[in-house]
Amino acid sequence: MPNEIDLATAVATELVKQVPIKEVYQDGVSPAMRKTRSALVNFVKALHLALAPLQFTAALQDRYVDFLDRFVRKVPEERRVLPPSQIAGPILEAIKYEQDDSLISDMYNELLSKAFDRDSLRYQHPAFAPLIKQLLFEKRSY
Repeated sequence: MPNEIDLATAVATELVKQVPIKEVYQDGVSPAMRKTRSALVNFVKALHLALAPLQFTAALQDRYVDFLDRFVRKVPEERRVLPPSQIAGPILEAIKYEQDDSLISDMYNELLSKAFDRDSLRYQHPAFAPLIKQLLFEKRSY
């Protein structure tokens, strides 16, 4: 039995000497690893692409929460009411395309803040948000 183990070890040692490891990797393993890596890279890219709408939606939700939190706090709690959707809807739609620190954004913020206030709500009109949007286009056309 010891002779058989010695013979197997001798054969294995001789095989290792005959086939260099670098050639085995370059000829056999390396192309397979490259293809596997390429497939994994493509899979991760596809996953990022598939999740992009969710990431955009999450970022937009964070922006809305920040926007609403900042401007609802202007209204005392006892006077807060839910603004009509005809006013809030167009504002929230338009604000996602506007920079936070712009004059147009400030106008939307003020309009929404007033729409949350029971005392000033009657002075707010659904046409105000589209008018602000029109100002935006007029400002950018010059």
